[in-house]
Amino acid sequence: MDLRHRNFPCCYRWAAVLVAMLMFALVSPARAQLMLNNGAVIVTKPGAFMQVNGAYQNLYGSIDDSGTVTITTDFTNNSTATSSNAGLYNIGGNFTNDGTFNKKTGTVDLYGSSNQNVGGSVITTFYNLQFTGGGSKTLTQKEIVDSNCYFTDGVCYTTQPDVLNFDSVGNWINNSGMPTSSCVSYVSGPCEKLLDSHSATFDGSSNPAFWFPVGKDGRANTCAIFPDELDDNASVTFRTEYFDFSYVDTKDYQSPLTGVSTRQYWHGDIVSNTGDPPSAKIRLYWIPGDYVASWMPSVSNLVVARWDTLAPNPPGPTPAWVTAGVSAVMTGATYNSGWITSSNLSASKYGTDTINRPFTLSSLNNDNSLPVDMGPFTARQVGNAVLLDWQTYSESELRGFEVERIRGANTSNKGADYSTESGSSVIQSFENDTALLAKNPWGASYQTADDNLAGNGTYTYDLYEVDQNGLRTRVGTKTVEFNAIAIPTALTLAAYPNPASHSVQIDFGLPHDAVVSFDLFDVMGRRLLHLPPQSLTAGPHRIPIDISSVADGTYSLQLTAGQEHYCQKLLVIH
Repeated sequence: MDLRHRNFPCCYRWAAVLVAMLMFALVSPARAQLMLNNGAVIVTKPGAFMQVNGAYQNLYGSIDDSGTVTITTDFTNNSTATSSNAGLYNIGGNFTNDGTFNKKTGTVDLYGSSNQNVGGSVITTFYNLQFTGGGSKTLTQKEIVDSNCYFTDGVCYTTQPDVLNFDSVGNWINNSGMPTSSCVSYVSGPCEKLLDSHSATFDGSSNPAFWFPVGKDGRANTCAIFPDELDDNASVTFRTEYFDFSYVDTKDYQSPLTGVSTRQYWHGDIVSNTGDPPSAKIRLYWIPGDYVASWMPSVSNLVVARWDTLAPNPPGPTPAWVTAGVSAVMTGATYNSGWITSSNLSASKYGTDTINRPFTLSSLNNDNSLPVDMGPFTARQVGNAVLLDWQTYSESELRGFEVERIRGANTSNKGADYSTESGSSVIQSFENDTALLAKNPWGASYQTADDNLAGNGTYTYDLYEVDQNGLRTRVGTKTVEFNAIAIPTALTLAAYPNPASHSVQIDFGLPHDAVVSFDLFDVMGRRLLHLPPQSLTAGPHRIPIDISSVADGTYSLQLTAGQEHYCQKLLVIH
């Protein structure tokens, strides 16, 4: 048992000893211990600390923390736990509350570097809750934040029943830079906020409002809700969730919409309310990587769209996207980043648990509705060629793609016309390569290679889409530093150091692309090591092989490339 304490008043020092006597510890030099409190009263005063190097379970006793309590693995409360004053619970493992947790004004820091489950048989209300350490925090029960939730390092995973809820005065601290991509801390799943007349405002709003820290797959796009004025006795709980892919239906929309985003959507629904539910505006955020300039050349005609299962316009009522209007767009917004706020929507136009929840971006003109909603576009050297890959999220009225190449780094501003710039040339086109023809209205993946390069240097590749009317628009640009690789005329193999002890570097050359594997045989012909086959391109390659488990002796290292074999003698001396 490792029970550390500091600055305890005399009366608490003997209490700590009593605690130790009343705890049952399972101790092993190689394992973390479990400490059971069978009835003791633990109190840490301000400035004092207690550390459990293992798990702690509060069976029948109680723990009241006004100082610092650190539990390196799991914390389980079956009776009573209190977080008083500025008390801090540092918990490295799972947090399970099956009893009473008195939040008072303390903080619970979930600092684990691997996944931590947060739940129990009862709902816990935290005063302050912190996500640190980099590990995921998975809710297995609804949890409530009464003051602040600190998003620092660790994604909070939720579901509709096991949701992170902010009560009327609950808020969050943005330590992870939201809204942003490559975000390390946000809510992945549903997030709830209870809004009433006591709730805080947001971004200069005159009425209570809330910014939701939602994201998915490393992208924290976030959204916000701005209700109308709430009566003193009225309250409403909004729930939102972000999705970094298209809604199942992006083709059915009604005038005046000309199309909807196939990149992303948000849920916005009302969970519960007292009194008359207010009308509200919803704000949607987009971040770098969501769109390209060709899809959103202007933000002036953007609107928010909402999904309506009973869309009223002819041939309705039928499920379709309808406009939710626009009341504000972020100053300086571009295709790269910004936000848009809808018009005021009555409560009936927000969703329920199952229907009418989706919201997304839309446009009122064709400037923001090009034939292709583009995904990633990449270019990289593979052997003595440059491989170009791109993805589309939707395709409408598209004929196909073309690729231009220019020698050097191109910093000019190309227009959208068909003619190429001086020094550039069309190297691939749908007109002579059927793989570049339009594939699927729901999006597809494309790949082509440039294996006719003039020599080493910088090459810039421009990707163009061409629609059914012949309009040609640039949708991506990538630059590659190309260095030609010497391709051997025959299979080569060398191992060093030789003799070797713990590991050996294998240098080998392939005269052509091949499936390659390695085997190590002893003098009796028995195979001791095998590296699984992998597909490699022509040219030089290097891989390490771990031989620490191989006994001293002389061995044969065999390279197999397709139908060819090459052997190298290897001496192992530890």
